[in-house]
Amino acid sequence: MQCQDHPNVAAIEDCALCKKPMCGMCANYLDDGVYCEKCVAIQETEKFVESQTQQHEKSESSIQIEKADSEGRFAKPEKKSNAKNIQIGIIAISFAVMGFQFYRSSNDSFVPIDPETRARELAISSFAQCLILFREIGTVLANGDMPGDSMRCDESGAANIIEEINGDVRVSHPHPDFYGYSQIYVSRSNPEPTLVE
Repeated sequence: MQCQDHPNVAAIEDCALCKKPMCGMCANYLDDGVYCEKCVAIQETEKFVESQTQQHEKSESSIQIEKADSEGRFAKPEKKSNAKNIQIGIIAISFAVMGFQFYRSSNDSFVPIDPETRARELAISSFAQCLILFREIGTVLANGDMPGDSMRCDESGAANIIEEINGDVRVSHPHPDFYGYSQIYVSRSNPEPTLVE
């Protein structure tokens, strides 16, 4: 049998994932088997996403989550730590997903991704980008400035809601229900994004 990428050279191994015959130049020996270049990239992406998911599950967030009681009153927000780690994790996962999608779209041998999975990945990426933007808005407020009209999440289609509450300036997302929340906001006194279920 000949190498699929080098037809004039005899194959010495088959890829453990896609079963493609490979010569010595194409074979990549990993701890769990021999893989072609494309499958090595898939393995590395899967391991990266798995490690980021495990890190995300272990860490706690400093994003405040408020829950309304049956009468619509909000309890004192629970403050959690490591928001930066979670946001970095979300960003890393988003870039990994986008990179993997780019890799898959540039390679004709892959089966197209189903619309449901693609929609879920786009929603995760959109939410991560929106949280990053609201953190930037919080930083602008904390510095005593006001955010510009261009500082809004792409999917909202409307300007952010800016209001003054008890002497504190608060910027709220116009359509937080898009992400499954009743409120997403930052304020001058609390520049970290607050999510209200």
